[in-house]
Amino acid sequence: MQQWFIALCSIVFLFSCANTYIQAKRRAFILTCLGFTGILFCLSFLIAAISLPGNKKIDDLNKKELIICHITGILLAIQSMALFSIVFALSIELYVMFRIKSRAIRDSWILKFIILFFCCFQPTLCIILNIILMLIDKIRIVDIIDGGWCNVQWAGNIWGVVFVRVLPFLFISIPGSLIAC
Repeated sequence: MQQWFIALCSIVFLFSCANTYIQAKRRAFILTCLGFTGILFCLSFLIAAISLPGNKKIDDLNKKELIICHITGILLAIQSMALFSIVFALSIELYVMFRIKSRAIRDSWILKFIILFFCCFQPTLCIILNIILMLIDKIRIVDIIDGGWCNVQWAGNIWGVVFVRVLPFLFISIPGSLIAC
């Protein structure tokens, strides 16, 4: 696995740990749970990323390495879900904070639009774009490195791509839109 990718995952993992600690100290239960979920996803993805085989073609992988490759593809999608969860949680927290501290901002249409954008429109837009890309270009689940040594491709498995890419964003956008409204 490329070093920059592992470094990026490590940074996200550390930020998730710091955010979870701060939210737990403030006794924000929902945000703490979201942060803890992000930590678990980051940690599992880091373990899979570090244990991937290096400089091998997909045809040369043994069964164990191939399973790790497919798990990494799924975890990459889950990792994107975790990042959207963090954006979702911070948006809700900002909305609640402004609503409590400032009555003038409480009914602001601009603030409601920002919350709806982060919690509903942005993930829904990602769903639509992923479906369009999947149907037109038959995009695979994950395409980690150019060399193809761990180029996870589920050829023809469109429903698998829908399950891995679309459902995580639905879990974010539906409750996000309900809470923001």
